Amino acid sequence: MRLDLKKILKFIVIGATLVYFLSKLIYPIHNPDIWTDLKTGQYILKQNTIPREDIYSYTAEGVSWVNHHWLFQVFAYSFYRFLGIEGVIFLKIIVFLSAYWLLYLLVFDKNNYALLAVLLFLTLQAQEGQLLARARMFTQLFIAVYLFILHRYKYAQGHKKWPVFSLIFFQLLWANMHSGSYMGIFIASCFILGEFIDRKRAYSESLSPMPGIKMKRIIAVGIVLILCSGITPFGYKIALYPFERMYALRTMGIDELLSPLRGDIFLSRMPYYKILLVVTFFSMVFNIKRMPSFYIMLVFGLLALSLFTRRGIPLFSLVAFAVNAINIKAIFAHICLPVWKTALRAGWSRRIKPQLLSAILQIAIVFLLSHQVALAAIGLGPGEIIFKGAADFIVEAKPEGNMFNTYGMGSYFIWRLYPQWKVMVDGRNVHSSESYRFYLESLKGEGKFKKLAAEYKINFVALDYIFLTKTHSLIKELYNNKDWKLVYFDDKAVIFIKNIEKNRGIIRQYAIDFEDDTPREIVLKEERENTWLNIANPANRLVNMANLFRILDLPQQRIYYLRSALAIDADCVEAYRMLGLAYLEQGGLKQAKENLEKAIELSPGDREAHSSLGYIYGVMGEPERAIEHLCLALRLSPPDPQTIYNLGIAYTDRELYREAEKSFKKVLKLSPDYKKTHFLLGAVLVYRGALQEARLELEKALAQENSEPQIEKIQKLLAVISSRSREKPVP
Repeated sequence: MRLDLKKILKFIVIGATLVYFLSKLIYPIHNPDIWTDLKTGQYILKQNTIPREDIYSYTAEGVSWVNHHWLFQVFAYSFYRFLGIEGVIFLKIIVFLSAYWLLYLLVFDKNNYALLAVLLFLTLQAQEGQLLARARMFTQLFIAVYLFILHRYKYAQGHKKWPVFSLIFFQLLWANMHSGSYMGIFIASCFILGEFIDRKRAYSESLSPMPGIKMKRIIAVGIVLILCSGITPFGYKIALYPFERMYALRTMGIDELLSPLRGDIFLSRMPYYKILLVVTFFSMVFNIKRMPSFYIMLVFGLLALSLFTRRGIPLFSLVAFAVNAINIKAIFAHICLPVWKTALRAGWSRRIKPQLLSAILQIAIVFLLSHQVALAAIGLGPGEIIFKGAADFIVEAKPEGNMFNTYGMGSYFIWRLYPQWKVMVDGRNVHSSESYRFYLESLKGEGKFKKLAAEYKINFVALDYIFLTKTHSLIKELYNNKDWKLVYFDDKAVIFIKNIEKNRGIIRQYAIDFEDDTPREIVLKEERENTWLNIANPANRLVNMANLFRILDLPQQRIYYLRSALAIDADCVEAYRMLGLAYLEQGGLKQAKENLEKAIELSPGDREAHSSLGYIYGVMGEPERAIEHLCLALRLSPPDPQTIYNLGIAYTDRELYREAEKSFKKVLKLSPDYKKTHFLLGAVLVYRGALQEARLELEKALAQENSEPQIEKIQKLLAVISSRSREKPVP
């Protein structure tokens, strides 16, 4: 029997596409918000009521809570109750597979499977970790449902009514599943308006207008969609919720709500989203005459949303997948195919070998998809439950009164601690932007936390110190404050309790004083009380805890924990880098240099290690090697003022004054008035002979300076400028 290579490749490509797709979905849940959703789903099913006011937070108690995805919470908890956390992952797989399967059916034919594999790869990569088990995944599903039904309704023969009327049922579900249900009305509006526009455009098969009866039917359905969007426990508040809250949420600085056009995001991240933008732009340009107005308006509307907020990227990517498939198919039919026929007539096919090119392309696609599958963190379960240890401690110690917690802890604490304890803040949108700013200000310490603690009668404090660096100053302040006692710490969080009489029992049993214990005793205590040292990633956890000692200015404990990490894992790059930085802060240049060199040996692309090692070489009087490492650090990441500043000093030591001048000017462009940059730039300009410019920089330095010795240096340089005003520049 003769093997059909084309069929085998087709089978392999489609199989690899499916495996790749599943690899993007089957991974442990790391999304912290799922815990609040599960708790609320449990509450709704047990109490047979949907909460309309906040029940989880004592700072927003009684505040109206528009729970815009209550039905998703019921679905998620139902799957969780019968299948555990794997059930939630299974629900996610069903939803995303259904969404993309509908679009696949919409655009698939026997010849475009390789194209769809490439477009699916690009679409999923562009979503950059947003394929999450969250309510908004249902918005992607319903968008796919709407596109499938409306496309078939427009182009199918006959006058079947049920497909378009089924949109009413789906809109009812959508309105209670997620606040993105306004997209259903937007899609229907684009479809209706597009039909009116296409009646005026030049005729082509793809633009053929629907019969009048179909048009009247879809207009009637569109009106009903608007009406049924208000059939929710909260009326139309769910549909209006995104428009009312978006601005307030963006002011809170939540990363996923910010625009991807922000320089630090767009320049250094999301390469696949940028590629998808380019592909979509060119596919629209080349097929604009044959593209239905409905799709044109839909693509540009979702493009605008994706440029406004990163949450819009998955919606744009989903629609771009279908539209690009339609466009590229049309481009091949109307542009590429005529060119190919011309090539056949000219006899080019003998030299081009189309079958060979097709096979190579398909093998490349399979390789690309397989590589991404190999990189995927495939698995089930909840992943690492980050604040489980802190929640376990609260349950065990049973502290009374109100708790101060950080934003990221709130969701898991709700799942574990409600109703015995309520949180201060969490990921739900019940807190006003003013109260959220008050919370952020309190993290800075400096008396602001004392005011908040008094207002809310806070008795214990749970702080995340790894994922939220804003807590570092407050952690240090509480540790050094006799009114608070540290009673718990692990590799992610710390807990302090108020040093008052009612907490004496907890303090006697759990109080921790790092300065009274030797580092070895602390490690042994952790080995006894935490089984994690014998499970996964113990070295990384010790490195995290070493970071806590950096915050508390306890160098002995910090160095000991890092050495303990290296005793467990001799190839832990982060431990070598942090140990190098610890020795550097203590003045041990030789030990710092050795550890940073080891970090670079294990990870040549470690930017921070290169930057710190460059600084050390500069201090040790080796400017050539300093320049080498600092330049490499700058190539590995976006411009960093500290690294460029150190590079400017190294250039100055090497008497490369022109390069030093450029470096210091770049520092001031990135961070005006950075350290002593005006003074150093002024000194370099004196060497360069640019005396007028040097005078301006030194005057700026003089205006900033408070140190008498530094003021004298500046005045001496100004005197030199006065005496050398006609001197030629140094080459």
